[in-house]
This record gives sequence, structure tokens and C-alpha cells, in this order.
Amino acid sequence: MQYNCIPNKEKTMGTQVEIRKLQNESEAEVCAGMMSSLEPWVTLKRDYDTSLKIITDPAREVYLALAGEDIAGFTILVMHGALVGYIQSICVAPEWRNKGIGSQLMAFAESRIFRKRLTPSLWSLLSPGCKKALSTAWL
Repeated sequence: MQYNCIPNKEKTMGTQVEIRKLQNESEAEVCAGMMSSLEPWVTLKRDYDTSLKIITDPAREVYLALAGEDIAGFTILVMHGALVGYIQSICVAPEWRNKGIGSQLMAFAESRIFRKRLTPSLWSLLSPGCKKALSTAWL
């Protein structure tokens, strides 16, 4: 199955969020708590400390989706080394799902990766539960 790099606008018209770079330790802690309590990371046995280490790794870029003052979700990108253009994670809090936030994070990640112009493509590994989310967000 092939996916276009342009989000389906009808499906991303939900909650509009501000996407910006992670700024401090307390934001990192919220993201680590979210990641370590949700699938697929629970199944992968990624605990809070491991999640926090990944989120605060200076080799990764972490961007938050803010709905007002709430962190509705985040994405982790790898933009250096052999994994340039790798979308390591997209995480959306359960109460913010099905509102287009994952689609907005994906569109932002694509824009960020292609703006850097270090790679002609992006890539990510999907867990089994992601197929529905991906097919919902992309044509």
C-alpha cells in the first residue's frame, strides 16, 4: 500500500494544535509518562526511565503538540547519522485521539525532514496497532 505525503485535509480538520520543540525537563517528564503507559511501549516493556532517556537524548528532536496548555502528543525524530529522516515515535494521549493530532504531527515530521534536505525520504517502523491510525490519516 502506498501513502501520499499530503494529509487528508478532511481528516485533519479536528483540533488544531501548536507544534513546537520540547523546551524543558517537566515537558520531557510528561512525555515519558505518556509513552511508558501506552501501547505499543507497554508491550515493548519501555518503562518511564527508558522513555525519559530517549526523549532527552540530544541526538533526537522532540516536538510537542500543544492543545492550549495540554501536551496532546509528541513526535521523536532522528535527523543525524545513519538514521536521518527516521520518525522514531508519534504518541498521542488517549483523550486527544481521533481529533487529527496524529495527522498533524505526521505532517509536521514530514515537513521537518524534507526541509532539512538531508534525505529524499522518511521512514518509520510501525507496530501492529498503527495500521488503523495510519490508514485513517493518510490516503
